[in-house]
Amino acid sequence: MVASRLRRVYVGDTEFREDGLRRVWHRGGAAADIISWVDEGGVIMRQEFTFGGLVVLWTRDQGVTSGLEGSDNAGMPTAKLVDAIDDSDQQLFVISSQILGRIENPDFYLRHLAMRVFERVGKSPEALREHPTGEVTMPHILMERASLNSGRFHQAEEEEDLESGHIGLWIAVAGLAMSLFIGAIWYVASH
Repeated sequence: MVASRLRRVYVGDTEFREDGLRRVWHRGGAAADIISWVDEGGVIMRQEFTFGGLVVLWTRDQGVTSGLEGSDNAGMPTAKLVDAIDDSDQQLFVISSQILGRIENPDFYLRHLAMRVFERVGKSPEALREHPTGEVTMPHILMERASLNSGRFHQAEEEEDLESGHIGLWIAVAGLAMSLFIGAIWYVASH
């Protein structure tokens, strides 16, 4: 359920904090969150995968560790307060790798975290080694969003063309029906 519902949430993802990082948020079922902290160059510096009060944390300095959500966490995810950081909870890493491995069409951020967690448990999923999709830097975000909007515009134009083609057909059919009706009335009236 967590993997099938995991989607990107575009809230505050373009704003950089005072430490030079911006948040990329994915939300899934059972209040699961994956928060990726990305610097201005598009480099992922930290990722937090929280589900069921548990946290799998990846940082550039420490690699993959685990812990519990701090009691002060509430509302929209920001940097989680993680208690009891531990790097030996192999079962939690295996479970999180199974969840991450079930995500369909993971973007760049989800692939990155999945690869780090899979490496931690000694797995090497070939499917995740394909070229990642999704933006990495701010220009990529803007280009992707622009292409999405232009795609919607072209689709709307095509639908409009189809509708106007259908309207023309209905007008022709209605005109033919009207001509037949008038012709029938004239024929009856003249005989």
